[in-house]
This record gives sequence, structure tokens and C-alpha cells, in this order.
Amino acid sequence: MADPDVKAVLTSDHAELYEPEVARRYFAKFGRITGHLPRVAAELEREGRLTRLEARLIGGYVQAVAASFQALSLKYLMTGRDAAAGRLTFDRHESGFPVAQELMVMANDAQQAARHLTGVASEAELKDRMIRQIVGDLAVPSKLQFALSQRLYYEALQAGGLFWARNDPDAQWLEDRGERRAYLVHWAVYDSQINLPVVWLLELEDSGRTALPNDDRRWPEARAHLMAVNTWGANEADGHIAEAFMLWRRRSQLAWELDLSILTSAGVELRNQPPAGEARREAARQRLDNSIHPPTASHDDELPERTGSG
Repeated sequence: MADPDVKAVLTSDHAELYEPEVARRYFAKFGRITGHLPRVAAELEREGRLTRLEARLIGGYVQAVAASFQALSLKYLMTGRDAAAGRLTFDRHESGFPVAQELMVMANDAQQAARHLTGVASEAELKDRMIRQIVGDLAVPSKLQFALSQRLYYEALQAGGLFWARNDPDAQWLEDRGERRAYLVHWAVYDSQINLPVVWLLELEDSGRTALPNDDRRWPEARAHLMAVNTWGANEADGHIAEAFMLWRRRSQLAWELDLSILTSAGVELRNQPPAGEARREAARQRLDNSIHPPTASHDDELPERTGSG
């Protein structure tokens, strides 16, 4: 027996919304869900399970998800009523959310939103045409309704603030801890395996000479590493972060010695012997730039404007 078609296997848990009433109920339900999630985050903050900053960051991502769902509801507003209207594809097995492909197409549409809006009549003009067709022709203006829904969709994309398939890392300064600076790094991804938005919060301490978000050498590397995590599933990413912290804790318990025998055995004379063990670590700390000025952001500052990236 021949192997099943690969595409059929990959999309076997996908379904499309055909009926207009079903599509509207679908988006209305998710509107209620996303409206409820900020209250859940606030309750977790009151219970002490989230800090104020963490709750605000998660709330920002929830708002972005809600904005994306609102945009998709406009795109598929005329599903089942006009032949040109498409049908939303959602995951009927894992999550019930739209499949990741929907967000990828939306990101592509956002790049061309201005061009699409240039060739479409204004909202007021489309509504005026609809009224004249209803009153004058006694006909349902489905074509005009579809044109208006697409205009509203592209306007929503232009407004921004959406949740994309990949939302790159950003760092929020928390506090100074001795010679170190503490940051809360956050990023998000729409997991294509389970078709769910996933948000990552990572608290870290930075001992670099230059503040991490302002370091044009280390920050791009850190961002690239975190973005690579986006290609993993949730369990793989959790395991990676846990393993990294275990390694950091294990190495931090050691007093490292600098082995320069490869130089001295070759006849290289060291003018200044490096300090050993704990003294060496303290000497390195003393050489850090004492004029570091950390970011002045605090937990009460407004979050930076989110532009998103597809």
C-alpha cells in the first residue's frame, strides 16, 4: 500500500470554516477568551506568581493576539457569502487556534497593505455605494461588503500592534545587583506544531562592560540565539534553558585557575603573573568600567512601542 500523501498527513488535523454564522461565532468566542486573559494575568500578579512587569508584558502579547484575531475576523468577514472570500483554516485537534500559516500570510499582507489600500475606495464611499444598491436595486451588495471587509483588514494591518509568527527578543532593565545588571528578556512565537502563541520570559544577570541591550557585539548574538529557540517546541526550549542554568550554576561554584603552561613551556616569560582562584575573579571585577550608566527604565515606565516582525 502506498504511503499517504505527505501534505494530507500534515493537514489531517486542519479544518476550514465554511459557514458565515460559524465563522462569526468562532471569532466572537476567541474575542471573549482574549478579553478574559488580562484578568487572569492580573490575578496571577495578585497571588505573587507574576511580577508587575511580567504581567504587563504578557498583557501586551495578549493584546497583540487579540488584534491579530480581530484582523483575521475582518479578512474572513464574508466567508460563505461571497465567492471571492476565503476560508479560515484552524487546528481542530491541538488548540482550536488558526494554523500558523494564517499568521505567515497575514505578515506578508502587512508588507503590502499600503499598496492594497491605494487601489480600494474609501470606507465612506463603499458604504454610500452599498446604500444606493440596497435602496435603488433592492439587492444585497455582497461584492461591496467584501471590498469593505478587505479594506478594514488592511487598515488593521497598517495600524500594527499584531502578534506575528515570530516576535523578536527585547530586554527590560530590572535593577543593579552589585556589579551586575539584571534584565527581563522577553520574546514570543506562534508555535507551528501546536498552533498556539508561546511567550518566553527570561531573567538574566549581565556582567559585561557595556549594558547588554546597548552592546553591539553581544546583544545581536544573544538575540540570534534566542530566536533560534523559536524553531523548537516548548519542551525542547524548556530543557535547553534548564540545562544552561544548571551549567552556569555548576561552573559558578568553581574557582577557576588560568593554565598558561602552553606559553611558559615554549619559553614565553610572563611579566605579571595573573592572580589565582578567587583573587583572580575579584581582580577581573575591579577592572570593570565603573562608569556604567544602566538604562533609566523602571517597572512603571510605559512599554516601548511594539512594531512586530513577521
